[in-house]
Amino acid sequence: MSKKTQVYQQLASELHMRYDYDHGVIFGTWNGFEVILHPADARYPFMLTASLSARNPDYIMFTKDELTQFCKDNKPVNFLRQNGNMIAMGFKNTPNPQKLQEAVSSSLNVLTNMLQSRGYTQCCQLCGQYTGTSNYIANSQYLQVCSDCAGKVHQDMSMAVQANQNKSENIVGGIVGALIGSIIGVICIIIFGQLGRVAAISGIVMAICTLKGYELLGGKLTNKGIVIGCIVMIVMTYIGNRMDLAILVVRELKQYINVDFFSAFRAVPELVKQNYIDQGAYMGNLVLLYIFTVIGIVPTIVSVIKNRKNEGKIEQLG
Repeated sequence: MSKKTQVYQQLASELHMRYDYDHGVIFGTWNGFEVILHPADARYPFMLTASLSARNPDYIMFTKDELTQFCKDNKPVNFLRQNGNMIAMGFKNTPNPQKLQEAVSSSLNVLTNMLQSRGYTQCCQLCGQYTGTSNYIANSQYLQVCSDCAGKVHQDMSMAVQANQNKSENIVGGIVGALIGSIIGVICIIIFGQLGRVAAISGIVMAICTLKGYELLGGKLTNKGIVIGCIVMIVMTYIGNRMDLAILVVRELKQYINVDFFSAFRAVPELVKQNYIDQGAYMGNLVLLYIFTVIGIVPTIVSVIKNRKNEGKIEQLG
C-alpha cells in the first residue's frame, strides 16, 4: 500500500468521510455541505483541494478582498476561489498525516461556518437548484450535481467524443503545431542553460507544449501523433542544447573575433570534436536533457491515454 493511500485512508477515517480507491479521492459531508477532497495535481498528492457546491439565495458572491483575507486568517489555506456555485479551498503541501488532518478539519470548519452565516446552502453545481446532489468525476473533473444535470453532462460528453472521433487528423498541421510547441521547450532549455543549470522543468514544458501543439493544429492527438511528437522532442532537445552552446561560444569569443550566432551554431559539432568544448560535459548535459525530456514525456503520455480511456465517462464516487 502506497503512502498516499495510507494517508488518505487515515484522513478519511479521522474526518468521518469515505475514501474512493478507484479515483484516489475523499468525499463526505461536513456541516451540511458535500465536500470532495482531491489533489489538484497528481504529482503533489498531499497538496489537497476541498471542493463544494453552494449558493446564497440572493446570489451574493464573496469579494476578492474577502477571499484574500480568508487565506491570510487561515495559515494552512493556500487559496480560496469561488466560480459560480463552486467553491474551492486549496491547502499547502502537508505530508504529515496528523498536521494534514488538523489543517483540513479546522479550515473546513471555518469555511462552512462562514458559508452558513452568509446563508449559503448546498446546491447543484450546474443548475443551482437546492435538490439532492451526488459527487461525480467526469473527464478528470469533479462535479457535485443533481441526477438531471449528471444525465445532461453525460449526453454532452458523448456527443463531444463522437464529434472528436469523426474529426480527421491533419498530420502536416500536427507536425507544424508540434514544432511550434517545442520552441517553447527550446526557449526553456536556453534560459536555464545560460543560467548554468539543466532543469527538469525544461523537459516537462517540452513534452506538454509539443503534444498540445500537435493536437491544436492536427485536430486530434492519436497514437501516430504521440510518436511524431516524441520524434520532434528528441530533435528539438538536441537543437536547444546546440543553440545554448552557440550562444555561449559567441559570448566567449566576441572579445577576440566577431562571430555571429549561426556560424557558432554550425561550428558546435566541430568544436566538440576538437575538444574546444569539453566532450564529457557536452554529452553529460545532453544526456541529462534527454532524461528530463523523458521525465516530461512519460507522465504526459500516461495522462493523455488515461483521459482518452475516461473520455465520455461520468462516474459517481463511491
